[in-house]
This record gives sequence, structure tokens and C-alpha cells, in this order.
Amino acid sequence: MLGEAMADKQAPRVLMVDDEPAIRETLPPILEQHGFAVATASSVPDALDAINKQRFDILLADLNIGQPGDGFTVVSAMRRTQPEAVTIIITGFQRSKLLWKQSAIRWTTTWLSRPIFLRCYRSSIGT
Repeated sequence: MLGEAMADKQAPRVLMVDDEPAIRETLPPILEQHGFAVATASSVPDALDAINKQRFDILLADLNIGQPGDGFTVVSAMRRTQPEAVTIIITGFQRSKLLWKQSAIRWTTTWLSRPIFLRCYRSSIGT
């Protein structure tokens, strides 16, 4: 789907889920400069609502979004309703410390560890 959106000259749609206002305010303009259409959510309920109402090509979800739920909840919902979407978990934890959550690791396309540099975002989502 991502390739189709780019071929049709439509901006690939990104849902970015993060409870940190600074991340939600600074990253979307950067992604938009690179041709992405970005929607943001600050909580799991907001993200689930967006997933149920809109189609996305890419999900960028913070692992520790806060209660209720977490990034795994958002990824699970995206995989269930929009399985073609690229899903990326963002976390301050090392991936090796999360191996106990094997099912969640299978759901994600990739993981990014914080701090994240712009080139890591760009290479993970294909720019």
C-alpha cells in the first residue's frame, strides 16, 4: 500500500502516537516536509479512534503511551484492521529487554530506540 500511495503521488498517511507533546509538535512538520501526511494521537483511546475512522500507511507508536493500554495495544489494533500498514514501535527500552513480548514483536515491522535521530525515522519509513 505504501508503494501504491507513492506511485499515485498521494502523501503516505502516518499515524504518530506519543504522549509527549514535544514529540507530537516537532516530528510531524519534519515528516510533512518529506512528503508524508501526519495525524497524531496522544493516547491509546485517541489512536484507536483514529485507526477505526481513517486509513494509514504507517504507524509510529510510542511503547509507553500511558494508561489505558500501551503501544502494543495500538499496534495490535492496527494489525487487525489495517494489516498492510507498516508498524513501528518507539521505545526507550532495548529490544532485547522486550523479548518476553514475542507476540508483539511479530506484529511490528521495526523498532526504534530513543533517543531517535531523524535519519533513523527516515530510513525506517522509506524516505
